[in-house]
Amino acid sequence: MNCRQRSSLSVSGSVVTALMAVHALYFFSRADITVKNPQRTEPRIQITLIPPKGGGPDKLDRIAGNVSGVDVKKCKVVLFALGGNTWYVQPYTASPFTTIRDDGKWENDTHLGSEYAALLAEASYRPPDTITRLPQVGGDLLAIAKVSARTQPARNSLVSSKTSADMRTIQFSGYEWKVKSSIDLVGPGPNYFSDRKKSVEVDDFGRLHLRILQQDGRWNCAEIISTRSFGYGTYQFYIDMSVDNLDPRVILGLFTWSDAPDYSHREIDIEISRWGNAENLNAQFVVQPYTRPMNIVRYQIPHGLDASTHSFAWKPDSVFCRSARGINNAPSATASVIAEHTFTQDIPQAGGENARVNLWLMAGRPPLNGMEAEVIMSKFEFIPHKE
Repeated sequence: MNCRQRSSLSVSGSVVTALMAVHALYFFSRADITVKNPQRTEPRIQITLIPPKGGGPDKLDRIAGNVSGVDVKKCKVVLFALGGNTWYVQPYTASPFTTIRDDGKWENDTHLGSEYAALLAEASYRPPDTITRLPQVGGDLLAIAKVSARTQPARNSLVSSKTSADMRTIQFSGYEWKVKSSIDLVGPGPNYFSDRKKSVEVDDFGRLHLRILQQDGRWNCAEIISTRSFGYGTYQFYIDMSVDNLDPRVILGLFTWSDAPDYSHREIDIEISRWGNAENLNAQFVVQPYTRPMNIVRYQIPHGLDASTHSFAWKPDSVFCRSARGINNAPSATASVIAEHTFTQDIPQAGGENARVNLWLMAGRPPLNGMEAEVIMSKFEFIPHKE
């Protein structure tokens, strides 16, 4: 049985014969009238909450709608966002399905694009990660809705974050770092970011504390940016606490970034998050663009580790990522490695990028548990690449 609604009408054979006779008489006397089954409802899907236009791996918003004419317990919604000439499944390739509530309504996060599509499908439908053209209705695909992105007024042109010269700086692991601050919503998320000591602090033991705090009636996130550009080499981040069970909406990012758009902003990521779903794996290695399936590897940080080391070795032709148990810059593959992977495609060229660490909220939404969050890092280390 599929998720289409079925008529519950049943009649005996004698009744059917009588009805056929009446129908024939009616047809010949009124041939200009077509009689339709009033109980049949075609599957339909609508998008009622339309996200704005945009793009990028860290920009998300909400999309919502409703369905009718189906058994909602046997159907799913599949979302796509159009970026350039490609449709990307939403919100993530690891989470391609949106659940329909009993009242027929659905809602989820989506990365921003120029157009959005919602597909109503049987539970057996398996969507591709990317497509260049939306599929046709048929088989286990029951209905499609497509809309253009919502236009929105330009943001206030007043300064939304401090200039580089005005930014607070800290010393951590022998390097100088700028502390991100904003008075408006900015990426990633978007979120508000605070440079207060309560949000970003180096303690007496030299450990970095990043905190998501509820301040001034809003949630403020935290980010630090190295003033130095390191280039090719090994970036090692030593985490001094358990991070396997962060709130599902909290993201810890260990990454490189350049404000120039070349080579997808020269972004290489290790991200620790369950991306809004407590059932998801809790970490990933990424090179950009993340929308290509071979550029993202999901894995699980085990429960109960009170320390872990996360690193990526960036060379001109590859990026080798690794997460390991404990504070360990040379983990044994048999004893302490949690996950590792080598990327050989879409490797950015070095030039002008910075090392960054941030703690932020998915789509700028409050933590599911309603609690503030903290991550403690004992050390950052950079080892230059040698030819």
